[in-house]
Amino acid sequence: MRKIIIFFFGVFTLFSSVKSQELLIEGRVNIKLSHFRYGIPKETKYWNYNNGKSCYWVEVNYGIQKYIETGVYLGYTRFFDNTVVDIGESFNPSEKNTFGYSVGANINFHIIPFLINEDDFRFDAYLSTKAGLTYFTFSEGSDYLNKAYFRYGTYCGVSFYLLNNLGLYSEFGYGNEGFLKFGLSFKF
Repeated sequence: MRKIIIFFFGVFTLFSSVKSQELLIEGRVNIKLSHFRYGIPKETKYWNYNNGKSCYWVEVNYGIQKYIETGVYLGYTRFFDNTVVDIGESFNPSEKNTFGYSVGANINFHIIPFLINEDDFRFDAYLSTKAGLTYFTFSEGSDYLNKAYFRYGTYCGVSFYLLNNLGLYSEFGYGNEGFLKFGLSFKF
């Protein structure tokens, strides 16, 4: 087991030193993993956001020009559907599981290479546009039907690379839904 760990650490170190801290966008593969609270689409205004669960998100991007990268994302989340049941003078919320699956595409415009021309730079800032679908599946007995929602938005993001190819990132934005997300960013 020790030999396998040492082998993978050596391979990671080799690939890390090849690209070093370069901010080169063109030809770069960027993988982002995040965990965040899901923004509720406006069409679902009857849900209680506080009962939402975390969302898991994977995004893979490829640099097509010096300042631009494009990619795809996949996401998964779980909510509690607060179906309100009238029981006389009071209302009793009934919690049922609701699952959401997201898929879409995005384009990122990187600002730092436009302003600073350095190869060894640990920060990255970008503007992002995302569009896709989120398909919600509701529990049996829910007042809602399974439905896909079109999602879109404009976001701002920043990354800080702690190691050569490993960094932390955050995005904030708004469209028909908004969110603040944090995660890990890997660049190769």
